Amino acid sequence: MRRFFVLIFCIALASVNTLAQEDKGDGLLFRITRNEMKTPSYIIGSFHLVDGKEVHRLGAFDSIYKQVSQVCFETEMDKTPSSVSTQAKSPTSFEAMDYYIYDEAVKDKKKIFHLESIAVQDSILRKMKESQKTQAQSLKNKVGKDSTQQISQEEYYQQLRKLREQIFHLRKLYMQGQCRELLSELSTTSQSESTVDKKVDVRNEAWLRKMPGIMRKGSTLFVVGIAHVLPYKNSAGLLAGLQKMGYRVEKVKL
Repeated sequence: MRRFFVLIFCIALASVNTLAQEDKGDGLLFRITRNEMKTPSYIIGSFHLVDGKEVHRLGAFDSIYKQVSQVCFETEMDKTPSSVSTQAKSPTSFEAMDYYIYDEAVKDKKKIFHLESIAVQDSILRKMKESQKTQAQSLKNKVGKDSTQQISQEEYYQQLRKLREQIFHLRKLYMQGQCRELLSELSTTSQSESTVDKKVDVRNEAWLRKMPGIMRKGSTLFVVGIAHVLPYKNSAGLLAGLQKMGYRVEKVKL
């Protein structure tokens, strides 16, 4: 959630070209209904390498956002180093999707809920930051010309270009709603959250116990990582959990 690993985001920003929008995947935005619900709720799977402003390119998002009276995030957003500010943001600045939607929800005075405490997120994010810092430092230490075990500057930048291409590819999969394929690729890369977050299934179960109570209060937009929404590693995903609880879950066409 936090904008950590500056190198990755700089590379991601360098690849923020307009992506072709074509809904041909399993989806990333879903409608949640049940007979006794007066109004539907929704869940969007976020992806931290996609700029939050991109949600407006998901055709159904704006109308859904206007419909809901409340927005629910993974954690206590007001206790994170949020980007909420009274100052105008640059149109070219990068803002992670959950932060972007949170900023909008605060501005629009929507009710805001969370699914877990900041302590849980802090523990996971700290491990992710340490893991990514170690990977970046390892690559940096290989740069040089004085040892056969080191790589050249040219090879170093080739690896960075490869990483840039990989990030662009992942962003494209996400924007096209091909999120099962996205998660499949993430599960095999060292940048995957799974390297440090081993308890996705446990966290999902805890969230599922809270979600019905929140939805009873009003139409809700849940904003959580896409790896929590769909089957991933040891978790069947929130959609499967909601269906097991008797909810109808439908993909919203982008």
